[in-house]
Amino acid sequence: PAISLEAVHTQVSFETGKPAEVVVTGRLYAPNATGEVVRFKVSVFDPPNRLVHEETVERNLWPDERELTRFKLEQPQLWSPRTPNLYRCEVSVASRSGAMTAAHRFGVRPPRFEEHGPFYLNGERLLLRGTHRHQDHAHYAAAMPDDVMRREMRMIREMGANFIRLAHYQQSRLILDMCDEL
Repeated sequence: PAISLEAVHTQVSFETGKPAEVVVTGRLYAPNATGEVVRFKVSVFDPPNRLVHEETVERNLWPDERELTRFKLEQPQLWSPRTPNLYRCEVSVASRSGAMTAAHRFGVRPPRFEEHGPFYLNGERLLLRGTHRHQDHAHYAAAMPDDVMRREMRMIREMGANFIRLAHYQQSRLILDMCDEL
């Protein structure tokens, strides 16, 4: 639609043992619109797909990224390599020019590096074991089909990796999603 979502981001602030604060922001694509009021509906679902937050707001158009909602998860289900719990955030926008929905997933996972010491995830020490990945494969180069990327990511996980360094350029969305899932 002429007024649509250009980007939606979720930021999570969390300290082990406390509620997590979630902030959802959005940036609009509306090059020719002025003065219109748009309606947003933000829905967040926990890893078992239960609705944990829903809010509908009406706002005038804006030019940059703005907060759409802020809420707390009292007992968040944490993401870790052993239990990759992912929340799902859906943001719908409706205006005179139409409607659209954008969705993404996010995890609650507070990381911490101790100075000159180990890495902690969710308050527990985690030994990072990983590898490096380029989006490149024999016979395909950078135009890897999805099934080859999925197989490659499963092989990396099966070898015991819990960390991956992605190469010097933007990876396929599928790779980023599989990092969260695996």
